[in-house]
Amino acid sequence: MSTVVAAGHRLQFERTGSGPTLLLLHNGGTSGAIWAPQVAAFASTHDVVTVDLLGFGRSAKPELQYTRDLFVDSVAALLHELGVERLDIVGNCFGATVALRLAELHPGLVRRLVVMNVFTPDSLVQGAHGAAVRASMRSPRGARFVSWLTARAPLPRRLVGRLATSAFREAPGDTWSEQMRELYADRANLRVLGNMLANVATFTLPPRGARLPPLALLWGGANPVAPIEAMAAVEQALSPRQTRIIDGGGHMVARERPDLVNAVIAEFLDAD
Repeated sequence: MSTVVAAGHRLQFERTGSGPTLLLLHNGGTSGAIWAPQVAAFASTHDVVTVDLLGFGRSAKPELQYTRDLFVDSVAALLHELGVERLDIVGNCFGATVALRLAELHPGLVRRLVVMNVFTPDSLVQGAHGAAVRASMRSPRGARFVSWLTARAPLPRRLVGRLATSAFREAPGDTWSEQMRELYADRANLRVLGNMLANVATFTLPPRGARLPPLALLWGGANPVAPIEAMAAVEQALSPRQTRIIDGGGHMVARERPDLVNAVIAEFLDAD
């Protein structure tokens, strides 16, 4: 992996292949490594960039308030450091919300956008982390408690394993669950994830009428974190050119059903 200082913080990234730039933004609690099937599929035709977003993976984990716009500024600074002026983005969960805000703030930067299982207060409150989301949104005290709980309270090994594997359905032959267990056993990783949940109210969608590039919306039909019932409101807000439900998919459909998701991405990016 390579290292760059973007907006004052160290980010770890990988750049593979050549061609039009394709940036892949992971979901909370994971890292850029989750996109291995997409890197393998698109590196022959694209300049594929994966990054451990600030606070996750091997990137810096400063004591900050992890809001949507903090991540947006970090990604914008990364693209500036890499000299990227035009690109396509694929984002999952909060990576999708960050991508949408980036596209809104920088018209002309993003050519096409694929968003999956979009992280918003409304989509998360209906899912497995709903209690934490409701507590965070109810009062500043509730938000502080959620942040403290994930940063300080000891987590039993069994609970770490459950957190690591409950959000997705591992594809045959994949070993991602082992990497997830390592990530969720990392106290600093959980501290950042908890702080994100404490700041969940900042992860809103662009306002109606915002200028956005052509986009496709994908959602896991069996997603426990952002249930399929949450998709309709996101679809209405974004007016995507294409919507696709991945039957049986969980929260990490790009890892769970890589062949299908890669085909959908490729078709959308190549469309006129």
